Order: sequence, then C-alpha cells, then structure tokens
Amino acid sequence: MTHLRMTIASLAMICFTLSSIAQTISGQDDDAKYATEMLKPSTEAPAFNLKTIDGKDFRSDQFKHRYVVIDFWASWCPDCRKDAPNVVQMYNEFHKRGVAFVGVSFDTDLLTLHFQRRKK
Repeated sequence: MTHLRMTIASLAMICFTLSSIAQTISGQDDDAKYATEMLKPSTEAPAFNLKTIDGKDFRSDQFKHRYVVIDFWASWCPDCRKDAPNVVQMYNEFHKRGVAFVGVSFDTDLLTLHFQRRKK
C-alpha cells in the first residue's frame, strides 16, 4: 500500500508540474484565481451526494477509506477532452490496485451525457 501511495503522489506531482509549466508558458494562471480553497494533500475530502445519469443516488462516502480519483469534466471543455486519455491511462493502471475513479460531468444536456456514456 505504501508503494501505491508513493505512485499516486508522484502522479499528482507530475500533473501539477505539467500544469504549472503550461501556465508559465501561456503567461496566465487561471487556477490561481479560482482554486484558492483547495484541499491540501492527505486531507479527507468532504462527503457529497449527486444523482447519476440514471437518476440513482451517488454518495461519495461509499468510498470511505479508499483512494479515489474524482475527475470533474464537461464535453464542452477543451482541457477536459485533452486530459481524458490521461484519466483512462491512470484508470487502466490503478483500478486493479483498488483505486476508485469517479467522473463528475458538468454537462447539463441529457442527450450529450447519454451519448458520452454510450461511447464508453
């Protein structure tokens, strides 16, 4: 389990570093404007409840005491679409080790959500 924690921490650091480099190159740091109240590493995430595309209840506390990657995305978001292959790659590598992956879409068009779901 310690190796898994180190690997996940390393992946997070790589993602953060790449994001920082990209922001430096572009000359803007949009995240710094909005993400001022982010959770710190090793902080327990707050519980939340959502509805699935099927109208079922989803409770984040079902993953208590597990490592969870939560991917907030939208079909209209270019960065989200660009990051999707990386999320799939992380899933393929870590879900076998017990890491849960949850995608939370900001799409509001149910037809778009349905199409995205059927593509998988």
